[in-house]
Amino acid sequence: TQAKGVFRNGMLVCESIPKEDERTRFIGLMLFNRNAFEKAKSEHRQYWDWRRHRNDAHWRSQESGEMDYDAKNLMHTFRLLYSGLNIMRFGEPLIRFSGEKLRELMAIRAGKFTYDELLAKVAVLSDELQSVQKETALPEIADMGSVNRLLLSITEKWEADHA
Repeated sequence: TQAKGVFRNGMLVCESIPKEDERTRFIGLMLFNRNAFEKAKSEHRQYWDWRRHRNDAHWRSQESGEMDYDAKNLMHTFRLLYSGLNIMRFGEPLIRFSGEKLRELMAIRAGKFTYDELLAKVAVLSDELQSVQKETALPEIADMGSVNRLLLSITEKWEADHA
């Protein structure tokens, strides 16, 4: 029996399944979204291009034992801690860093601190977060109605701009 609802000669051919065969012979439903497929192929190709050309040097110091932590990961951890503090103090995340904070983040990324020094810095930041949390004007729980309205508004705007 020739397959139904599949490609033939490079074309998608869709045929109905007889009603009597729906329960006994129906195997599944195949959906083909050409745009999503092309996007996935492109992202797959980009990933393998990145893998071929990535900077392996940043792992060498860690693998050789020169550094006992993932510096990039810890830099992002500190970035998120600072952003969290800013949210609690001023109600908005800190996206762009400058001055001393930027220099500190870059020094962490460059492996200029020992793991123990970074743990001590985290302890100080953690204490500061707990202290600020007691005084923040932010509510304990998010207003889900407002969150959902914001999501809907952003989604509608994005769809209008990208339709």
